[in-house]
Amino acid sequence: MPPKGQPADEVCDRREEDLRAWMAEYGPDKAFDDDPETRWATDAGTHAAWLAVDLGAPRAISRLVIIEGEWDRVRRYQVQVSTGEGLSLIHISEPTR
Repeated sequence: MPPKGQPADEVCDRREEDLRAWMAEYGPDKAFDDDPETRWATDAGTHAAWLAVDLGAPRAISRLVIIEGEWDRVRRYQVQVSTGEGLSLIHISEPTR
């Protein structure tokens, strides 16, 4: 329900504008842009999120690096790979707290 006196379509337009601004600053493309000044992020109220990466062809992966800077929100993560027949879980981290 929109705030009193504000048309519903104006609220929707504002939310779309907020989402576009959020995606421009914190979208998934920022996770792999090699720029330490940018980052992929969810909003502060999110307790679970995922990020998919298409490497284009089979690749060997020897490490995964998560750099959170000052936010310290990741407690646990999983790494899954596509086998062509679905996803296979290859790693689950231990809880960090």
